[in-house]
Amino acid sequence: MKLFTVNNIIFPILIGNAWASYLLHNELIGKIKESEAIAIGAMSTNQEICHNKEHNIKKQDDLINLARKCGEIYGNLVISSNYQEKIVNLDDIEKIRGDFKVQDSSSIVSISAPKLDTIGGKFELKNLTSLISSNTGLLKNVKSVEFVTLPLLKEVSINNNIKKMNKIVISDTSLKSVDFFGNIEQANQVEINNNRYLGRIELKIETVNDKLNIYSNADDTNIQLPNLQSTGDLSIRNAGSFNLQNLEYVNKSLDIIENSITELNLKNLKKISGTAAIIDNSKLDEIHSGNLTHIEGGLLVINNDNLKIMDFLPAVHTIGGAVKYDGTFDEVSFPKLKVIKGGASFVTESKKFNCTALLNPFIERNIIRGENLTCTSNLKGEDKINQHNSSKISYRTLTSGSSQSTSTGKLSSNGTDHNESLTSISSTPQKTVSAGKMKNKNDAFRSSSVAVTNMIVWFLFPFLFFCTL
Repeated sequence: MKLFTVNNIIFPILIGNAWASYLLHNELIGKIKESEAIAIGAMSTNQEICHNKEHNIKKQDDLINLARKCGEIYGNLVISSNYQEKIVNLDDIEKIRGDFKVQDSSSIVSISAPKLDTIGGKFELKNLTSLISSNTGLLKNVKSVEFVTLPLLKEVSINNNIKKMNKIVISDTSLKSVDFFGNIEQANQVEINNNRYLGRIELKIETVNDKLNIYSNADDTNIQLPNLQSTGDLSIRNAGSFNLQNLEYVNKSLDIIENSITELNLKNLKKISGTAAIIDNSKLDEIHSGNLTHIEGGLLVINNDNLKIMDFLPAVHTIGGAVKYDGTFDEVSFPKLKVIKGGASFVTESKKFNCTALLNPFIERNIIRGENLTCTSNLKGEDKINQHNSSKISYRTLTSGSSQSTSTGKLSSNGTDHNESLTSISSTPQKTVSAGKMKNKNDAFRSSSVAVTNMIVWFLFPFLFFCTL
């Protein structure tokens, strides 16, 4: 009979423990791999969600779940019109690579994105009739901002160090300030309108490529654009004062309409590439634009009742369209004007304005290239007749009470009138006289003159010949 030894007892125990450890290790490894697989699968699912082209959020719980999975969203985030809750909170979302849109909801009162620093596309808040505040205080990168039809919106928080944007539209809000865009230097489009409490607008913007429109905000809005140098269309309306002291180029049209300003300072403006319109500025009595040389479109100066002396274009030599002055002005001067490519009309209620003094130089230098040239005033006195040499048609400027009228124009070197028709220059409306008829009379006169001259030469030549014999 064999006795049990230590080896006989311990060895099997050691073998059993090793086998048990092996099995346990494999089981643990399997569970770890299974957990890793689940985690990887979950991560993959989250990545797919974060890369969706668009997320349409209907309730706050959906937004909370999205924020847990995605700190960065690669598509658009849209709060739909079905959203019925008062608060929109983006929680931990830091970046939206597409657009962020909240629109067409009457229930949303507040929008909060405490960690959001980037919107790759548009930030749109539209048709939110209950919205009071929007807090995106860390937002420092965004291409476009459009806040439209937000009648109760009073508070907006955005990082004010943004320097460049494509588009800024702020319309129909209760904002009192737009300081959050105070450091913008460049944009393609800026439109600020119909914000009834917005009494001061101050921007450091230097260049607007497409259009800059500011109008219908608080009464007598103070608009400060001291750094603006170049813009496309520029339209300012319903302002009490504004600063455009460094503006040099308007690359489209300029509209200064229905403002209560007393002075318009455009002293550094050099060129307007479209039409210039200064209309219905009832208190305006002074304009400074001494460096402006080109207006490539038309020029309209209408119903500025306090503007009596129209001498604010001393350097302009080219106007590419028609000119229309209408009001109560006493004097107009264009000392360096060389050409008006359209027609010209000057209508004033003044009893001091003399159409002859203005238009004589126009006729003599052939400044007007368009079809019509008219002038009307209430000056009283005797008829004034101006005769020119034979290469020009005589014209008459009539005062109130006169009953006669003639037309005026300047013939080109070949004897043809530059204009198809010439309108009388008169203080009362006159009929247009056809330039063709005037031309026919001149041609007939020239033909008869040539015939008489030829006869004199033929008789004089034989006489001189016989005298030399």
